[in-house]
Amino acid sequence: MITQRTVVLVGNSLIIAGLEASLRQQPHLIVQRIQATPPEGEGFWNGIEPDVIIIDLVALSAEETLALLRDRPGLPLVGLDASDKSATLLFSHRQTTATACELVRMIQNLVKYAECPAPDSVRPAH
Repeated sequence: MITQRTVVLVGNSLIIAGLEASLRQQPHLIVQRIQATPPEGEGFWNGIEPDVIIIDLVALSAEETLALLRDRPGLPLVGLDASDKSATLLFSHRQTTATACELVRMIQNLVKYAECPAPDSVRPAH
């Protein structure tokens, strides 16, 4: 049995509408579309457990995008930008640091992660 995955599309742009039509043809995907960013607080997400959220980067403000990342830490957020035909994977992991030493350690871990080479299939073309 194939596991169904839930995709939430945020926005009312043409790129989101087109993607919605394509994704709805995939039998293993449950597609839910919301017209605007959800209000802050967990109440909005009751009953919705997305595996990924897809947004139109041009249509949403940076503040709205960050609110989604804060509301669902660890959940992949894919930002689409039709102006340069790109998709950007945004991923949030919230970590509280109480001391400068902890902050430095967190940054060192991020740098180590960034130094890992991307597989050829996802490496940007130059």
